[in-house]
Amino acid sequence: MAKSTARRIRTGPRVTTHLEAVGSLTWPRDVLRTPKDLARRSANHLIVFLACPFDSPEQPGRAEDLFRFVQSVCDEIGHSVGAQIECVRADRLSAPGTIHADIWKHLELADALLFDVTGANGNVLMELGVAASCRSQDNVVILRDMNDVPRSNFLFDIAPSRHILYARTLTGSMEFRLRFAEALVHALTPAPYRPQVVRGTQFPLRVNLGRDGDCIDLLSPPMMHRRPVTDGLEFGSLYFFQHSWLTVGDGDHRFMRVRASMRFSDRPTSGAPGDAWVGVALRSEHFFANYSHLVYLRPDGSVRHTRPLSEAEYEDVPVGVLRAYDPSTFVRFDVAMDARRLRLRVGRLHQKIDLTNAAQAPHVRTAGKIRLQTHKCRAVLGKLHVEVSE
Repeated sequence: MAKSTARRIRTGPRVTTHLEAVGSLTWPRDVLRTPKDLARRSANHLIVFLACPFDSPEQPGRAEDLFRFVQSVCDEIGHSVGAQIECVRADRLSAPGTIHADIWKHLELADALLFDVTGANGNVLMELGVAASCRSQDNVVILRDMNDVPRSNFLFDIAPSRHILYARTLTGSMEFRLRFAEALVHALTPAPYRPQVVRGTQFPLRVNLGRDGDCIDLLSPPMMHRRPVTDGLEFGSLYFFQHSWLTVGDGDHRFMRVRASMRFSDRPTSGAPGDAWVGVALRSEHFFANYSHLVYLRPDGSVRHTRPLSEAEYEDVPVGVLRAYDPSTFVRFDVAMDARRLRLRVGRLHQKIDLTNAAQAPHVRTAGKIRLQTHKCRAVLGKLHVEVSE
């Protein structure tokens, strides 16, 4: 079989610039072009930025009511995923200096952005325009009072975006709360990456992500965190498993061998330490573990594989525990599958499963995708070598 050269996205050195003396902290461009970060209390501290009209004599308490509602939904979502989600409003930013700079910084770096465009408020619309220039549409939720009558054709540019209509008297309704919570969960999933559609990936595929940067043969969900780092490609979602995988090409395969080096990168500080894992899934028909043949590694060094029992059921089978394991170091996965056997190797641990033996393999999936997966963590993929035969 002829070897192929992996198609790669080369990344140059990161260039940082500083605000020039002639720049203005009130102008978005001058702030967005400078290196910055948001202060976070921990890895599981998420920030939602709310842009809305301030209270007015005609509608006293309106902004405060909306803020309390958003924070209460943030608290519910945070409790369910083990995160602390803070809602920040522009008029509550108390950092010293010009408030404009803090607004532009939050628009660029907050985990989700909410815009209440009721009344076509000029400040809110300008902030929405700034967000449109630097953020994915998936990170943005637009709110509008259902009793609001927008100016004729004034909001046509944002009409196609995701809108949620509300009434001030309905912010406590369960239907609106569920719709808003669903939109906010989607917007909170990091980070703004849209993979290119790749067809006909050539195998064998060899790539050194630390040396070559990203590789477009590795597909991922639109909202997954994905970025080149010095020793590989960092990927995965801390909170949302359905956005936490890389697929090798877009085809389904029966027989393959995957050799990959991976390490843990980041994990939430809350929750059980054993919840996190990184792994390789073969014949994957879905991002859930029970729809593939998966071998995975936990931060404590324990290795397991999923044994499908039926189309939807599975059980976890221990493979062993790596001795003196350091989660920050790379571990080599070597997983192969043919018509008769599934061979697993993680570090020095290995196991063979006879696919023709119903006791060892009650249910064998016919074909599927090759996936690198994480759960409640981010991982770094260093080297990858994939061979496919049919």
